[in-house]
Amino acid sequence: WFGSAVPTHSPSLSDSLGNPHLHTDCHIGPRGFLRCLTLCALSSFMFGWHVHEKAILLAILPMSLLSVGKAGDASIFLILTTTGHYSLFPLLFTAPELPIKILLMLLFTIYSISSLKTLFRKEKPLFNWMETFYLLGLGPLEVCCEFVFPFTSWKVKYPFIPLLLTSVYCAVGVTYAWFKLYVSVLIDSAIGKTKKQ
Repeated sequence: WFGSAVPTHSPSLSDSLGNPHLHTDCHIGPRGFLRCLTLCALSSFMFGWHVHEKAILLAILPMSLLSVGKAGDASIFLILTTTGHYSLFPLLFTAPELPIKILLMLLFTIYSISSLKTLFRKEKPLFNWMETFYLLGLGPLEVCCEFVFPFTSWKVKYPFIPLLLTSVYCAVGVTYAWFKLYVSVLIDSAIGKTKKQ
């Protein structure tokens, strides 16, 4: 854990530790600090040892505050929150919980997307075609895992296939959001250094 998590925290923590060679945008103020805090939380989730699915909430919550500031952060938030929330679906596995979890996620996701689209209506679209395609793929994945797989012959022999599919699909989205946030922090840092000179 230590060998993989600490290097991903280094750029974010460098300013607070006083390293002049690894500056990021954390020194810009509360917003920069919050971005670096979110990046550290997401890096800990990505590279931590035996991290539970619920730990994604530690990155989603601060990212929600950042989402109203910049369109780029809003895009990262929407990808992270949609895949992060969907990754929690296997924890709610009983039949009575199924319509509730689907309805709550749909309501939250639709509200978040419409609100942030309204807020950033003068900016470019929040998602590119690939991100849109990926997020829409959660629907067929849910149908396959909840409504098709239980009626196949694989249910007895391979009962964990829906969990595997959900984990892998969500891992792609969370990793993409982490990478996009990391690049954003480093680019903003480079722009901040250029402006100072």
